[in-house]
Amino acid sequence: MNKIRFYQISILVFFVFLWEIVARLNMIDTFIMSSPSRILTVIQNNDLLFHISVTFRSTIIGFLLGTSLGLFIAALLWWSTFLSKVLAPYLVILNALPKIALGPVIIIWVGANQNAIIVMALAISLVVTILEMLNGFVNTDTELIKMLKTFGASKLQIFFKVVMPYNINTLFSSLKINIGLSLVGVIAGEFLVSRAGLGYLIIYGGQIFQMDLVMASVVILGLLAALLYLLVTLIEFIVVNRGKFMKYISLLFLFFLVACGTSTENERTIITVSEVTRSVFYAPQYVAMELGFFYEEGLDIQLITSDGADRVMTALLSGSAQIGLSGPEATIYVYSQGREDFAIVFAGLTARDGSFLLGRQDDFIWDDLKGSYILPGRRGGMPFMVLEYVLTNKGLREYVYFNSTVQFAAMVSTFLGGTGDFVTAFEPIASTLELEGRGYVLKSVGEYAGELPYTTYYALSSFIEENTEIIEAFTRAVARGQRWVYENEAEDIADVISPFFPETDSEILASAIGRYKQIEAFALTPIITEEAFYRMQRIMDNAGELPQWIDFETLVNNDFSRKIIEN
Repeated sequence: MNKIRFYQISILVFFVFLWEIVARLNMIDTFIMSSPSRILTVIQNNDLLFHISVTFRSTIIGFLLGTSLGLFIAALLWWSTFLSKVLAPYLVILNALPKIALGPVIIIWVGANQNAIIVMALAISLVVTILEMLNGFVNTDTELIKMLKTFGASKLQIFFKVVMPYNINTLFSSLKINIGLSLVGVIAGEFLVSRAGLGYLIIYGGQIFQMDLVMASVVILGLLAALLYLLVTLIEFIVVNRGKFMKYISLLFLFFLVACGTSTENERTIITVSEVTRSVFYAPQYVAMELGFFYEEGLDIQLITSDGADRVMTALLSGSAQIGLSGPEATIYVYSQGREDFAIVFAGLTARDGSFLLGRQDDFIWDDLKGSYILPGRRGGMPFMVLEYVLTNKGLREYVYFNSTVQFAAMVSTFLGGTGDFVTAFEPIASTLELEGRGYVLKSVGEYAGELPYTTYYALSSFIEENTEIIEAFTRAVARGQRWVYENEAEDIADVISPFFPETDSEILASAIGRYKQIEAFALTPIITEEAFYRMQRIMDNAGELPQWIDFETLVNNDFSRKIIEN
């Protein structure tokens, strides 16, 4: 074993050993950071081979397509200097463009399926291949080319006899870059639309707060990346046929930093609230902010939108937010993982599911769902589970196909691209689609699911214990917002919250608020009832996502709300 390889392996072993030691000594939060032993347990107890094979296959297909097309286009541009000069600025722009931004567009173009993942991998690796190979082609030894021309060689002969052999090292350098980029593209695609693969496991594990599964998937991803790199290196060795072995043993990653971020000390009156999404559904909160109810309580609210209950809870656990706003299922997932400083729900904002079932035709009865294809969101999320609960109660679940591969943020764009017969959406998106004639609002899911603590405020138990006055003031402002929404018309509410939806027409806002008031989606008070909390757990149990039944008093603290209402 040579000296370099010895140090490479030693660094890896030391890192893993140190990680395990600090985890066992409770110097890091293993709920967030996991540990090697916990990751090994997850790998042993889960059938991950199928998911690895899905990601591997997609990566290889994307890699081969990207390399082949890139090499062909680079050769074409070398052949035609005029064409190369014309397309040069476009290639530069395409190379700089963040390919992940094309995700929703790719889904619409090719559908919410495996093709979208492969196209994403192709998009990320193609332009890099073109630029890398073209640069090598145009910098080929001109003296060699001139010599072949004097012997009457054609341009095609020059390409295969001089240009291509001269750039064999450039080709393999490009392959080594592309194999990694293809893997990045596949994972990005699996984040958006997948039903299997390592990217899917990362998203799913994050949604239900099984961080050990997330970390195990990331570790396997690192090993897979190293394996793919070694595979390209082996092919290079065989093709080049060098006499000495190329000393490329993977650098098995120093992967990731999931920081238990310690936020800088702000004044205690500045409170960061992480909301699950931006929706008219949360009108009482925006009213309380816009009309100064929080300000009058001595609170300065910094609102961030995290796009997912898993990300809201992550913001809370990392310290980047003090209060979270999402479905309380996130608190159940965290508590069930055994975290000591778990999140406690202290106020409810909405009392029903705020999603609506949208279809392509306006004439609808529930039986029309038989044999249909629905985009309900990701498994483990409340929109998915509540819709499944409603359809189960109506005896329709077994007749409906749920596509849970599309991420929440991409559901509507996927539906507009032609995928699925029905989709669930919140306001004001639902009203916007209906106004534009792109879909029809058919049913309110919340109306048929019953009362639920669908969107709640929660904070870590330690924060609540240390900041009771802040929590009480916050809850009082929320209660005032709820009361104001209840007492005023939809048009007046729309005028107040319009700054939070600057690109949404006031008529659409009013329509959306009217729909929510009609189904009594806005909670009248912040108090959460036991009946609603246990109904939510029945819904989670029906979906197979309830880790354990949890007592109402364990995760819900109504003391602040009751004190405010009674006074």
